[in-house]
Amino acid sequence: MTAPPVTTRLLRAADRGCATRLTPLRVGDVRRRPAHSRLAARRTERKGHLTMSITIRTALAAVALVGGTALAAVPAASAADSAPAARSAQAGGFHMYLDDDYKGGWAHVTRTDKDLRNNYWDTEDKNVDNDTSSVKNQTRHYVDMYQNVANARGRCTGANTTSYPGTKDPNLSNDAIKDNRLSCVIFR
Repeated sequence: MTAPPVTTRLLRAADRGCATRLTPLRVGDVRRRPAHSRLAARRTERKGHLTMSITIRTALAAVALVGGTALAAVPAASAADSAPAARSAQAGGFHMYLDDDYKGGWAHVTRTDKDLRNNYWDTEDKNVDNDTSSVKNQTRHYVDMYQNVANARGRCTGANTTSYPGTKDPNLSNDAIKDNRLSCVIFR
């Protein structure tokens, strides 16, 4: 489909609500209405063609935008969902391991847990309390690790060590908390 030929007639820009330059008027073109009247649905005088109203165009744009956003928001299935070994590298958690060098069973928390007796290793039916040997902090938070669960006042006590965001500790025995003594984690 070719564009209609440009006529010698010129439409003054002032008639179109623009600056004072002259613009060519194509055969079949209609002078544009002011912005306030363009918002209403309108028909064009072009030969047999109907143009979409601004409201329809706006609705289509909104649907396209929402559809694109919805597709981007749907997470794809990852290897972290399929294998325990892959899950140990899952981001966004504080990971605790049964043995040194991130081996053995693992468990993770994503927020403060002042009593690790209710968390269990993925490989055995044994709780995490007083059994952790190495940790990975894959969060954006400092995580304070304490030797004792929270007391009646809600405070964790005993020896403690802080894990910085994005760090790993393959052997807790060289920290103040020592090996196999972790009972409480506080995110801050």
